[in-house]
Amino acid sequence: MHRGLKIISEVVGIGVMLLIVWASVKSWSSQSPVSMDIESIVTQVNQYCADGQISDKGTCNSLLQKLQGAIEARDRGQPQVACNKLNAFVNEVQAQSGKKIDPAAAQVLINLVTPLCSPAPTVTPTAIVISPLPTPKPQLLTVIFTLSGGAHGPDELYQVTLDYQGQVISPAIKLNFPFEPNRSIVGFYPSPNNKKVVIQSVPPYNSYHLDILDLTTLQQIDLMSKKANLASNEQFFAWHPNNQEILITGEPPTFPAGRAWLVDIDTHDQTDRSQIKMKFVFCRLGGGAFLSDGQTIVYSLDPCKGITPNQIWRVNTDGSNKQLLFAGPDSYSTVNDLSWSPHRDRIAFIYWSEGFSDESVGQLYTIKADGSELKSLSPAVADIRHSFNPLWWSDNQQIAFVNQVNGLQNIYLANVRTNQITPWTQLASPHLSRLAWLRPNTELSFMVELEGKTWFRIMTPQGDLKGQFDINLLLQQVEAQNLSQLTTKWLNPTKIMVVNTEVK
Repeated sequence: MHRGLKIISEVVGIGVMLLIVWASVKSWSSQSPVSMDIESIVTQVNQYCADGQISDKGTCNSLLQKLQGAIEARDRGQPQVACNKLNAFVNEVQAQSGKKIDPAAAQVLINLVTPLCSPAPTVTPTAIVISPLPTPKPQLLTVIFTLSGGAHGPDELYQVTLDYQGQVISPAIKLNFPFEPNRSIVGFYPSPNNKKVVIQSVPPYNSYHLDILDLTTLQQIDLMSKKANLASNEQFFAWHPNNQEILITGEPPTFPAGRAWLVDIDTHDQTDRSQIKMKFVFCRLGGGAFLSDGQTIVYSLDPCKGITPNQIWRVNTDGSNKQLLFAGPDSYSTVNDLSWSPHRDRIAFIYWSEGFSDESVGQLYTIKADGSELKSLSPAVADIRHSFNPLWWSDNQQIAFVNQVNGLQNIYLANVRTNQITPWTQLASPHLSRLAWLRPNTELSFMVELEGKTWFRIMTPQGDLKGQFDINLLLQQVEAQNLSQLTTKWLNPTKIMVVNTEVK
């Protein structure tokens, strides 16, 4: 087999690329028989069988036999026979996907096989091809931030658009929320598609309140202004994966303890999730997370000191299959930052106890989705006020978390299978926080203090710096445009939300 490619000439001008290309292909396949890397697929199948992503031993043996037959045919110089074996392999994988093979694993195997036997197109000699050079689309960040005046005035809310290097694309805009005097913003919670955000605030009477901000139109809506059945103190709990509903908690007058409601953010219709509740007054619900299909939620119940220990529960959204997964050893422990693994087989969380010398230091744990195999991975800096949200890597094996050694904080990776802990960053920082996926599995973001400045930093999972900006730029924007009415302005790093609104 032979493939030829010859560039006769290349001329690049402003906005135009000129190529004269001759190509010929004499091949039934995109690869020669010798270069067909079937062994790597065998390795991947063995790995999935060992990890349980291929759950049936018979299926494992059947797939490996087909791959072995393809290897033997390849080595005999029979590429068509090899491809027939590989096609049979793909057919079996497709048939067992979602049954005996995890769908994500099935797609990986199909993607590995497909290029080996894809017929190469027949290319005729080309004439002159003239096309405009593509203009790269800048990646933009939408930043929502708060200026606090302390005793000098209420929180002020702003929005600004930056590129990844901190260059201002759209000047700061003041968002005129219908806040009561001196209401303080305490949390931002973006939807999974980064199109809307829940803003949680505390009015002077110290009862939580929720509003919705549409990041496309900047329209602001009082979430509980219609059909409000809760008496007070509604708090954000979790976004549903459909981007349309949120789970909230509150205290109804007839049941003065924590209970959950699913609320449609457009219609404000509320569905009582009474199976998610506390039994005692002054106890409350902790963190929670939906499974990616929106049918199951895992949540924690904060302890009532001296009454009950902290607990982690799993329940279907229709109230069925409620299961206790974990109970702390005493009533002074706390669980937060729950997150599902990509393959939906494990849950990560931070566990800490007031008995520790420093309340902000806890333990990173994982537990299987059925409540088995509780495993402590590492001490972790778990900021109870702002949450570090342990982040799963897409391989379903590694979890990123923040840890402190010798007074310096860095991001570490914990391997769930080997229990190995390795540093991922090498930063001389006294404070690192707000760890989150800016783009799922491709861009990691966090706040980091370096040399007296606080930076918002974006990195790839491979450790490459993608972009960063000094958050003081946000305050400078407001001051340059004279937008604030506060005489004393304080930019609080904990009251900043950065999203990439291009994320689907």
